[in-house]
Amino acid sequence: MSAIDNEVYQNPSYIGEDLKEELFVQTDLPIEFEVDSKVLIEVFNVCSKIIPTSSHVPLLQCLKFEVFNENLFITAMNTDQSVMQIVPVSNMSGGNGSYLFPAKEGMELIKRLPAGKLKLSRHENLVSVFYGTKNKKTTLRVLSSEEFPKLPSLQSKEIYQIPIAVLLRGTQAAKFAANDTNRPILNGINIAQLGDKLVFMATDTHRFFRYVSPIQASDSEPFRSITVPAEIFSKFVEHVGKYTQVLEMFVSGERLILRSDSFVFFCSLLEGTYPDLNRLLTQTNEGESVQVQLAEFTEVLYQSLSVKKTDHKITLSGSPSQNLSFHSVSENMEIYEEFDTSSVSEEFESINFNGEFIYEALTLLNKAKVANLQVANLQITGSLKPTFVTFPDEPDILMGLMPIR
Repeated sequence: MSAIDNEVYQNPSYIGEDLKEELFVQTDLPIEFEVDSKVLIEVFNVCSKIIPTSSHVPLLQCLKFEVFNENLFITAMNTDQSVMQIVPVSNMSGGNGSYLFPAKEGMELIKRLPAGKLKLSRHENLVSVFYGTKNKKTTLRVLSSEEFPKLPSLQSKEIYQIPIAVLLRGTQAAKFAANDTNRPILNGINIAQLGDKLVFMATDTHRFFRYVSPIQASDSEPFRSITVPAEIFSKFVEHVGKYTQVLEMFVSGERLILRSDSFVFFCSLLEGTYPDLNRLLTQTNEGESVQVQLAEFTEVLYQSLSVKKTDHKITLSGSPSQNLSFHSVSENMEIYEEFDTSSVSEEFESINFNGEFIYEALTLLNKAKVANLQVANLQITGSLKPTFVTFPDEPDILMGLMPIR
C-alpha cells in the first residue's frame, strides 16, 4: 500500500486534497496504465449515482482520473455529494498525473468493450483505450484537471465503525422522509444521539420512523444531530453494501463522510432544525396493543390498494367476536375481512388509516431484505393520536402513523 493510501484510509486526520498536494508529484512522463475492465465498471456504477445529468459547471460531468504510483484515484462530484474511489492499476509508464475523463461517453464505452485488461494511454488531450487480444484501440478526448473542484477537507475527532447491515436498516427511514420544497429539512434522514446510541429518524409529518442502532456514541464528545438528504444517502449505502461489510462514518464541517478501504464519500448536510420526534414517543405504552400476522393482513391491504382513492382510507375496528376487522369501501368495491388471529378488547374504537402508508410500514423491512418478519404489533393510542408499529423480531425499529378522519 502506498503512502497516500495509508494517509487517506488509515489516518483519521486525513485532510483531503491538502495532503494529496503534498504527496502527489506531477511527472513529465506519459500517463499509461493497465486496469481490469470489471473493476473499472464497478467503480463507474458508483460514479453514475453521483454525476449530474446536467450542470451549470460542465467539468462536473467528467470523472477526474488521477494516477499515483500503482493506484488510480477516480473522483465523481456534484453540488451535494462526491466520491473518490481507489483502483489498483499497473502503472506502465511510471508517470503520475491527472486528467478529466468524459463521464457519459467514457463510462458507456468501457461497459461495451470486451471484458478483460484495458490499457489507457494519455497523450496531450487524447486518451487511447487498448483492448482485446489484438490490441484494438479507441480514442477519447479528455480535459485538463486544473479547474476541477477540490474535495473537502476531512477533520473529525470521532470516527464510527458501522456494519453495513446497520446502515441499511437506518436508511429505511428514507421511505418516511418527505419531498417538500417548503421544508427541505424533512427531505432528510436525521442521525442523532439518543442516550448512548446513534439513532436514524425520518418523518413527513404524517408518519415517522426511528431505528435505535447498536452503535455506541462517544463518551468524550456527543454526536451532534445532523440531517442528510434521504435519497442520496440511502441509494449510496444500498449500492456500496454489495461490496463492503463495514464503513467508517464521521462528520466533518457540514458534511457526512463514509469511508472504506477503497473509497471516501462526502454528502452535504441539510440546513435547519429537525423536529423533535422523541416527544411523540412518550405515548408508546398508551392505548391498546393489537398483534397482526403480516402475511394475511398485508394481503388484504394490498387488495384494497387496487381501489383508486385519494387517501386510500381503510378502517380497523372490533368485530362482535372481538377480533380485529378490516373495512375498505369505494364507489365500485367493498372489502371486509375479520382476522381471528388478532383479538381486540370490547372498548376498541374504530380507527381510520391511509392504507398505502400502513402497507408500506408493514412490508418495508421484508421488501428491503433486511429482515424476515412474520408478526407486527400495532399500539393504537387513539383516533387522533399516532399508532405505533413495532416488530418482536426487530425491537430497535419503531414506526408511527397518524390516523385520518
